[in-house]
Amino acid sequence: MLSQFLSTVISVNCNGIGPDTVAELADILRQNPRYIQGPLYNQFHHKLMAGIARQKGDYDATIDHLERAIARRGTNELNMMMVTALGGAGDFDGANEFIDAALQRQPGHPLRAVAWRSNLEKLREYINELERYSQSVE
Repeated sequence: MLSQFLSTVISVNCNGIGPDTVAELADILRQNPRYIQGPLYNQFHHKLMAGIARQKGDYDATIDHLERAIARRGTNELNMMMVTALGGAGDFDGANEFIDAALQRQPGHPLRAVAWRSNLEKLREYINELERYSQSVE
């Protein structure tokens, strides 16, 4: 619900409502004992806060929230968010190091592990291409 609200706030000029409003609502919701104990909600909270930080151009907060979300439970979506954040900031070595580390944390289920590795290799291709492109325009 809050991620959809954030998308609407970003795409539509909501008078007086911005990403900070969504962050405040997320923080209020997280204070509810029902949510603060839930690992999935806490993962979602940090993912949402990473999106808000990225929207505001706060690279350090983006990375911090993504690391916190991934520490709860890594997902292909979080891997993509981290790699694109690092790549977008020009930290190609950091992106490749993240991919290497994520490959070591693959799921135990064989089919999920195949998808995990495939997605990470595609992200590596993206980073390598982004790095080549950035060097060609310098």
